[in-house]
Amino acid sequence: MVIKALKPYSFEEYCHYKDDSDNRFELVDGYLEIMTPRSFRHVLIADKLKEILNQEIKRQSQSLICLLELGIRTGWNKSRIADLAVISRSQVIESLEKQRFVKFLRYWLLKLLVLILFNGFIAINGLNMRR
Repeated sequence: MVIKALKPYSFEEYCHYKDDSDNRFELVDGYLEIMTPRSFRHVLIADKLKEILNQEIKRQSQSLICLLELGIRTGWNKSRIADLAVISRSQVIESLEKQRFVKFLRYWLLKLLVLILFNGFIAINGLNMRR
């Protein structure tokens, strides 16, 4: 079911999309599609599979992790929410570090912008006061 047919979304816009509902969405060819709610049976099966996979990963001493409901980019303007995904721990760490760096960069760019605007305001006021 396509719910936002008026405007296609980029992958980045999809990642930041929020609405006031509890609905979950996938991005399909640039359009948001509402996901059907999961049943208790579905959730229990996925949770049990996650437990089994993580036990086997641990037994084999692999540097992997099994996660539930991970958003996976499957194309240029496509993203699916997988029931289960097995990925390397290094991918998780890399993603977390990238998110932390982006937040850090936004914070300092905003501070710099405020500083520039504030200093410009002071200079303008200073010029006005000397007249």
